Amino acid sequence: MKVIEISKTSHIKSFHQLPFSLYKDSQAWIPHVYQEVEDVFAPTKNPFFKHGTAKRWIVLDAKGSCIGRIAAFVNKKRAFDEFQPTGGIGFFESQNNQALANLLFNTAKNWLEEQGMKAMDGPINFGERNKYWGLLIDGYEHPPNYGNNYHLPYYKDLFESYGFKIYFKQYCFKREAIAPLPEKYERIAASVLRNPNYAFKPMNAKRFYAYAEEFQEVYNQAWQTHDNFKPMRLEQARKALKTMKPILDPRAVWFAYFKGKPVGFLIFLPDINPIIKKINGNMNLWGKLRFLIEFKLNKPKNLWAVVFGFHPEHQKKGLEAGLFQEIKNHFGKNPPYEEIFISWIGSFNPKMLHINRSLGSKHYQTLATYRHIFDPSIPFKPCPSID
Repeated sequence: MKVIEISKTSHIKSFHQLPFSLYKDSQAWIPHVYQEVEDVFAPTKNPFFKHGTAKRWIVLDAKGSCIGRIAAFVNKKRAFDEFQPTGGIGFFESQNNQALANLLFNTAKNWLEEQGMKAMDGPINFGERNKYWGLLIDGYEHPPNYGNNYHLPYYKDLFESYGFKIYFKQYCFKREAIAPLPEKYERIAASVLRNPNYAFKPMNAKRFYAYAEEFQEVYNQAWQTHDNFKPMRLEQARKALKTMKPILDPRAVWFAYFKGKPVGFLIFLPDINPIIKKINGNMNLWGKLRFLIEFKLNKPKNLWAVVFGFHPEHQKKGLEAGLFQEIKNHFGKNPPYEEIFISWIGSFNPKMLHINRSLGSKHYQTLATYRHIFDPSIPFKPCPSID
């Protein structure tokens, strides 16, 4: 087996072709978008290169065929916030061969040690947690949502046999678009909706970019207690909305207000992964054309929750119930979508897990973020929970 650092077009081609051979018998697997993965490794497109670095490798067998791949990254803004400096690995793919997996892990580990790292998390992204994050460990019969990882069952053994331990779990939920709330939460929702100080409104497409400030304001308040939280800048909020705009349905983006001031939001996007599967994850000119045709003629049947949150002062007041009830009322008896998927909520966030389960959402898939500490004398500690 030969390890090759990716440096030319043929290597990149092998990097992307490998999953198609590994998952050829899987009905559930859907490839990531080729161009979006490449953007992760492009310093001109990925802002994380301003304070970090990344490498990736493939492994070839004696016949010259690609049989494994891995990437490693260091986010210098966050790596040193941990008890020990911690880098990351991602985009791992491998045949069911522990020796091969160990070679890939060791290649990444050696490079990370050269960068001063003492541990590595994976599989993660050299970017935000909303894409390419975690290893699938349960629910293999379900296809992934857009941006979520999918893996074969043996990957779990490859990671754990090497010495990785689960740092936190990532739970995925779903519910029918107009599923009734549990009786207790119907009463809570009714009480919230009677309160004249609260209002729940879908996005007005005519003032699309005006929502960036509201999104930024609530996000920074709602997530300030999260591990390694970094405040969102206004330009980031605008960019996020601009990225979503081509597929965004204003009926599925909602904001909560208290006396006219934004205190919460819930952003759903149409689940485009079935279309991504049809174009084999390639958004070249032909892929974009076919995507637009499919998106127009065969509208996605499901939604996935991209992000949601509430201002701390308005948490534990039943706003989640009120918001879900108002969306149900808005959709009516003939909703434009069948199911709502919530990509993942970390085990470090028991509050949000409780809310989702209490509102009747069903857990259908689990991923895990693993950590491997290089010095075995350092005790392993799982990710602390948010208070």
